[in-house]
Amino acid sequence: MTKFEAIRQQAQWESSRLHHYYLGVEHLFLALLETENSLTSQLLRQYNVLPELLRYELDELIGQSEDRRFWEGFRHTPRFEKILKTARALGDNDDPGEREILLAILIEGDSIPVRALEALNVNLDTLRDTAANPEYLAPPIDIASPELESELPLMATEIDLVRELFIGYNDIRIAHEFNTGRDPARMFMVQTEIAPAVVRFDHAANLIQEKRRYDTLLGPKLGVNSSHPLADITGFVTSTHLGAVKYTF
Repeated sequence: MTKFEAIRQQAQWESSRLHHYYLGVEHLFLALLETENSLTSQLLRQYNVLPELLRYELDELIGQSEDRRFWEGFRHTPRFEKILKTARALGDNDDPGEREILLAILIEGDSIPVRALEALNVNLDTLRDTAANPEYLAPPIDIASPELESELPLMATEIDLVRELFIGYNDIRIAHEFNTGRDPARMFMVQTEIAPAVVRFDHAANLIQEKRRYDTLLGPKLGVNSSHPLADITGFVTSTHLGAVKYTF
């Protein structure tokens, strides 16, 4: 299987998952996020964008259709064909890989994935330059997750998320669970060796809206900028769409 065939196969899976049964640039970009040792995911993380957050944004933008098929196979949209033509030219061959496809999407600049990146305040010029020159990409750093102490009951997914939120810390302790009343979300006070923080678990869609409100309304008033967000969202559990957000003070 060629590089492009592997990416197209993943794009078809993404399209089937959403009951679309055609191939657009959005399915192609979702496939790039799932590529093994994904360059796209590495680039996004370098610029403080969680791939899981972008995947969720794309799912929300493109939506899911009824589970019906009106044709066989997967038809290509005109924009998909345009991107593929540019990617082949960039790679100087008929088997474009992840880097060429990502560059073609960023160069074209008017697709759903690009609009999702802009909504997350990604500098597209910087992202395109780094994709064109992957030697600029910072090497990944393997940092161990902290030890977690808690006498309060937590689901396995909640444990994984809170440990990911505090990567780089040595030890963390769940000190207290807040009473959120009728709100189904769970909130905890977390003690660390640096300072206490509050962690909230909720449906991913609710946390995305909450983070946006903080970043756009409250953050600027407190002098919070994009490199030091007031609310820091970690990855999502795709089976339940559970997310976690960390508040630091």
